Amino acid sequence: MLFRVIFSLISLFSHRSSAYELQDTIHTLKDENLHLQHRLENLTRALRDLKLLLTEYSKVSGGEDEMEYLHAWKEWSQQVNPCCYYPCQNSGVCVRFGTNRYECDCSRTGFYGENCTIRKPVLPDPKVLAERFFKRKQFRPDPQGTNLMFAFMAQHFTHQFFKTDHAVQGGFTKALGHGIDSIKRVLQSLNI
Repeated sequence: MLFRVIFSLISLFSHRSSAYELQDTIHTLKDENLHLQHRLENLTRALRDLKLLLTEYSKVSGGEDEMEYLHAWKEWSQQVNPCCYYPCQNSGVCVRFGTNRYECDCSRTGFYGENCTIRKPVLPDPKVLAERFFKRKQFRPDPQGTNLMFAFMAQHFTHQFFKTDHAVQGGFTKALGHGIDSIKRVLQSLNI
């Protein structure tokens, strides 16, 4: 762990990094520090609980009856802090609720689920999606008169589009030709 921190700091100052890289590294180091603090707190609680149990056992039994000790040990082991077993994976932080319940805080780990074991889906790059699905590789014109064109009124010299008057006809009409001439014919057929 210490090696990781030192390596991160060396890599930070060895080359010029952007502010976002620096901020991301700082957040990562803070998260790792918080994770280690939670683990240390959980171990400290478990040791304190064990010490109390052994103290109570020695007061009650005088330290002589082995069966009572085993019974007390069994009782204590069932009440042990569930976070002592490090159930949270992938740098998730275990948060204890009561004596036998825990939840994993998977914030900024890239995982989710009960024990931070399910990887969050990686979204595809929008540039790749646009290239693959929206960018035409070759031009294929639609056969004339087969496409639908939404009805609108436009001033062609300023390229301003105005709201369609749906009372005149439906919200779209069949394209009759190509380009501005087709728009002109559509507008004439709508009596605009």
